[in-house]
Amino acid sequence: MLNGQPDGAMLSDSVYLGNLNGVGQNMEEKETQQKYQRVKTRFDQVASSYLGQLKENYGMPVNTKAFKCLEKEYKVLKDKLEQLPGKPGKHYPLYLLMT
Repeated sequence: MLNGQPDGAMLSDSVYLGNLNGVGQNMEEKETQQKYQRVKTRFDQVASSYLGQLKENYGMPVNTKAFKCLEKEYKVLKDKLEQLPGKPGKHYPLYLLMT
C-alpha cells in the first residue's frame, strides 16, 4: 500500500524482498538436481548401514556376501556423487565419508 499516494512518492508499508528461492532454474537443471538428490538420499541410507556395521565390528569388514554387496554399493554411490552434476553449491560436504 502506498499510504494514499498513487504516484509512489511515499514509501510503501511493505517491503519487496525479491525471489526468496534464489535464481530460477530451467527444467534440465531441476532434473539434474533431483537426480543428484535421489542418489544422495540413497547414499546416506547405505552409508549409515555400512559405517554402522563397520563400527560394530571395530573397523573390520564382515566376511559375508550381504556385507560385500553393501560395501560395493557404498563405493559406487560415493564415486557417483563425486562425479554427478547438480550439487548444491560448489562443494557439497560428504561428511559421512570415512574410508
